[in-house]
Amino acid sequence: MTVYCFSDKFSAYIIRKTEGFIKEDVDHGLKIIFNFLFIVILSSVFCVFSGRWFDVVITMVSIILLRLFTGGHHFKSSDVCVVFSSLVLNISPYISDYIHRFEKIELDLITLVLIVLLSPFQQSFNIRDRRKIISILIVTANMVLMSSPIISTALLIQAIDLITLKRKISYDR
Repeated sequence: MTVYCFSDKFSAYIIRKTEGFIKEDVDHGLKIIFNFLFIVILSSVFCVFSGRWFDVVITMVSIILLRLFTGGHHFKSSDVCVVFSSLVLNISPYISDYIHRFEKIELDLITLVLIVLLSPFQQSFNIRDRRKIISILIVTANMVLMSSPIISTALLIQAIDLITLKRKISYDR
């Protein structure tokens, strides 16, 4: 309710002070902005205690970049999204501490398979889809150029988000 409360009050204020805006459009845009800001703020609070700010930023950028091209599930509640996303962003660097070189390669391969099969989210299977190709390039760049276990963990988390238990796949030719 926090994100919705802030966006409702702020959009009402904007609509009162300006003309030509539709309240629903302003409200939707503000929900996206506040959702992101609250995730960053809550993650920053966690980072004060963990001291892993840079790792969390790397995780956040990796997930956001891949999610732009693959899509993914959304929570019905923005507040749940904020808390869950902040936890994932802050726990992910600790998981990556336990990943060795061979395991990292396995994680990257699993991520690639999930992206090839499931991205973009809830779209029909098309290997030539530009978003799918860019997603594959993102994972491959980490495999070949950066070889970062933090990025590998983040990309795998985003790829797992593509899994839907009741999924219909139609194959376009």
